[in-house]
Amino acid sequence: MVKVPKEAQVIYTKQRVIGLATVDENGKPNASYVAFWWFEDDETVVLVDNYMKKTRANIEANGYAALSGYDMSIHRAFQLKGKATIETEGPRVERGKMMAEQFEKERGMKMPAKAAIAIKVDEIYYLHPGPDAGRAVA
Repeated sequence: MVKVPKEAQVIYTKQRVIGLATVDENGKPNASYVAFWWFEDDETVVLVDNYMKKTRANIEANGYAALSGYDMSIHRAFQLKGKATIETEGPRVERGKMMAEQFEKERGMKMPAKAAIAIKVDEIYYLHPGPDAGRAVA
């Protein structure tokens, strides 16, 4: 695994919603977004599965996901890729349920927090405009 640079963590954390991409067993891509997520440590991003169907099926089929985070005010962006595992119980799921409960209190919308998806980052790329776009960070 690789460590996500602090700069990338700050950019992701400033966003409420991050981009999520997966691919099915036939190579058909799926793009989505996630609003409930956190950095567990410098190598792991945890997502909360509220209503994932294609995304979850794709992760179950091949176990990989990619995330995108950006801060257009400073024109910096990063893509994180890694192995994803799905958990339906345990402390990560409980944290997701607490996030869902807080969201319901704040916004009045109930979210199920069905599972947690832990992504162990093993590739990082620059996504921002310029000559570094697409270049591997790690």
